[in-house]
Amino acid sequence: MVLGVDVSHASPGVESPSMASMVMSIDQNACRYAAAVETNGYKVEMLTRANINKFLDRLLPAFRKGTTIHQPQHVYYFRDGVSEGQFAQVIEYEVNEMKERLRVDGVVPKFTVIVATKRHHIRFFPDRSCADKNGNPLPGTLVERDVTHPFHWDFYLCSHLAIQGTARPVHYHVILDEANCQPNELQRMIYEQCYMYARSTTAVSLHPAVYYAHLASSRARAHDSVPQGGSDDAGYGSRALAGSGDVRDSAPLRPMGAEEDAHRDNIVFFPGTMWYI
Repeated sequence: MVLGVDVSHASPGVESPSMASMVMSIDQNACRYAAAVETNGYKVEMLTRANINKFLDRLLPAFRKGTTIHQPQHVYYFRDGVSEGQFAQVIEYEVNEMKERLRVDGVVPKFTVIVATKRHHIRFFPDRSCADKNGNPLPGTLVERDVTHPFHWDFYLCSHLAIQGTARPVHYHVILDEANCQPNELQRMIYEQCYMYARSTTAVSLHPAVYYAHLASSRARAHDSVPQGGSDDAGYGSRALAGSGDVRDSAPLRPMGAEEDAHRDNIVFFPGTMWYI
């Protein structure tokens, strides 16, 4: 099973809740991903316990239906948008809570947790003999020494062909590997799956699970129960409370489809599709 998670936040000064999304592979080759979205408090980066349980409850039936696997044995968990100071929180809060939820079904799978980061200042300039016409690294270029962490398992991967400008590699940081994956096999899997992004006929720069999670969290704002920029009376709280680090409950998103009987089939159908692309 491949999971991708992203949490998007509102612009500074906008009283709008954070949007969390989780995508889950629902076929044998991890080509199709179902997505679940929900509000995640205000400026809260870690998934809440309620959202983790809600997301898995929604997505696991689609995984079992599409793969005929009742319980996954190995989970690749791609996380976007966290800094190095939050790596421990991802394992402590998110991964452990997922294990608790999956333990209810009888089996706790092994987790391989990978954080994908594009917000860095590392660029690579290869020799002209092994570069493209713009001087960027060729797709598939992997850097795993000299500019990486001396002790952690991290690497930079240039998986796409930049049309113009300087290509930005993606920094993948493996913060947990309970399945003892071979580095070459894991790196090759990530690179090859970059060719499976549904919106592109060529390889993309980021693993599709992370891309899809980002798209889903962005689309989630269209389902917000309260118009963005609403007043305090609409449940958004005061700006003073938001600035003081107050953690508030956010109103849940509108469900997909209407509540009328004529649309009940759509409510069941859409969560198992790639509606966010």
